[in-house]
Amino acid sequence: MMSENGMHGVFIGGKGEQAFFERLGPLPPGIVSLVGQTSLPELIGLIQVARGVVSTDTGPSHIAAAVNTPVCTLIGPTNFKRTGPYNTDNNKVQIMSAKLPCSPCYHTERLKNCKKNKCMYAIKPANVLQTMLAGK
Repeated sequence: MMSENGMHGVFIGGKGEQAFFERLGPLPPGIVSLVGQTSLPELIGLIQVARGVVSTDTGPSHIAAAVNTPVCTLIGPTNFKRTGPYNTDNNKVQIMSAKLPCSPCYHTERLKNCKKNKCMYAIKPANVLQTMLAGK
């Protein structure tokens, strides 16, 4: 979410993702973590009032597309044409991918042998921020 005086945001995720998000702390002012603390209706409500969502190709990106919240979906091993959120005339879905020659590799031997998840790490935070700000 963005306010008039700068960036503000909320981290959301499931209970099983708390350890991942804890490594990102301490969080800067204006950033709140609700990881593992929201029910599905609360998650949908948060996404619905957000000014934008950044997510991998998971439930929150599909929810954002469904409730017409602008979403930047980070795609790596999956084929976004098959699994990505639907783009319609009423919503704004932006797909970000490193477009590596080995992608998509989901359900292949390449993915099993990829220990570093190169396609996701190649998507730089500055590029995501630039994409989100350009799409506001």
